[in-house]
Amino acid sequence: MSRHEIIRSLKTIIISLLIGLGAIYVSAQTAGWTPAPANPPSNNTPPPLNVSPTNQIKVGSLSFSTLFLTGLGASLDDFCIVDTSGNRTKCLKTAGGGVHLYPEGAYRARRVHQSTISGSRNNDVMVKESINFSSHVPSTAKGVVLHISCSQNHSTVLVDGVLIDVCYALNNSADTSSLTVSLPTNKIMEFTNNSIGGSGTFKVWILGYTD
Repeated sequence: MSRHEIIRSLKTIIISLLIGLGAIYVSAQTAGWTPAPANPPSNNTPPPLNVSPTNQIKVGSLSFSTLFLTGLGASLDDFCIVDTSGNRTKCLKTAGGGVHLYPEGAYRARRVHQSTISGSRNNDVMVKESINFSSHVPSTAKGVVLHISCSQNHSTVLVDGVLIDVCYALNNSADTSSLTVSLPTNKIMEFTNNSIGGSGTFKVWILGYTD
């Protein structure tokens, strides 16, 4: 190849490169090139919800057409809204509405009843006590989440025609239980307390309600 041919080939290559670079520049200007909003690694795209074991927080709303909970012991009661202190405030429920655990709105977890049942080792005493929950739950509440403690006492409650043992403490022992029970329409529940071997105590806390 002669010297003139080499020079002519180089000119062709240089002209082609200039034309290509010019086309790229014009294309970038036409497309309205937007530079990155920040230097790496700032302003990264938020990570998607994934199957990893890492806890994730969704800032916006999250909708489901169908929701399945899987895993050992998974239940709807484990799917809850948590407040800034880590307390569960609302949980899903299999049927009906949901479970609402206090604190929430004007209501708070509180002791709603305390009594002493006087008896003796040779003279058990049975006492019926009514608790009105209407001032402790919204009018829409269909049930209550209770924590109950007793000492030297056997406590039962009639729920939907079924007698339920809620506390059983023999002699000098104490007992506690937590349960969710449906409320009568008038929001008044009747407990039967039977002292066992002496004077006993009976205390009831309300932890939340169901609707």
